[in-house]
Amino acid sequence: MPLAAQVWLLDAVPETPEAASAANVTNLQLSLAAGSALGGVLVDSTTLPVVFLTAGATVFAAGVIAAVAGRRGRPATALTGRAVVVCRESGAHGLQRARP
Repeated sequence: MPLAAQVWLLDAVPETPEAASAANVTNLQLSLAAGSALGGVLVDSTTLPVVFLTAGATVFAAGVIAAVAGRRGRPATALTGRAVVVCRESGAHGLQRARP
């Protein structure tokens, strides 16, 4: 799970972090199940080149949507107000409030 997405979700509902995390994981699992089901139907009903072209088109469309939806030139902390801090010795990470 992307750390930025989890932080954004937890910041949206700070009073119920368990429910927010559960909703996030449920969304991921449903997405994987739907993709697997659609991929299985596609494999059974078409040829392999069509499957690969469909997969490539899906990845390309997702990239275009991410590029259009993203805000260029803004740091990630502008969205959440937090910055990820990584300890160089242990590799542990945590969140700190971003400084203005």
